[in-house]
Amino acid sequence: MQCCGPARSCSLQGFDKNADCVFWFERPLRAEMCWLGCCLMEIRAYTPEREFIGTVHQRWSMFTPYFEVCDSDGISAVRILGSCCNTRCLSEQELQVVSTIGDSVGRIWKRWPGYSEECNMDHEYFGLDVPQGMNLNTKVLLLAATFLLNHMFFEMS
Repeated sequence: MQCCGPARSCSLQGFDKNADCVFWFERPLRAEMCWLGCCLMEIRAYTPEREFIGTVHQRWSMFTPYFEVCDSDGISAVRILGSCCNTRCLSEQELQVVSTIGDSVGRIWKRWPGYSEECNMDHEYFGLDVPQGMNLNTKVLLLAATFLLNHMFFEMS
């Protein structure tokens, strides 16, 4: 598993303050470098009862990150578009969440304050900004997308 690095498969459960499971994410093993559109990354979201919510699919793009967020029926809800330079060492990065017709409806952002010698600490902050009225399942899928983006672009091991 360790030799696969950020491309490794994983499962992630989220819990509320009462220790009740509120979501379950699964990410299958994929090839880390994929130039021709095969083996693109994805993550699937489920309810605590393992009912399928939807999938976040990486779509092939020449230079910029491009993801499609699809509901349980495979219908595209929103898309995620990034800049051409998503690397760990840039301190501030942002990916736009856009509707199927191209209107901006939110953003996923990352802040990296840099390495702190005094605390021997290297950490990043991620955020998801979306409208309050957005569909709950779409919000859960965008949270899954945030974890997927972290694994793809910012994880080192």
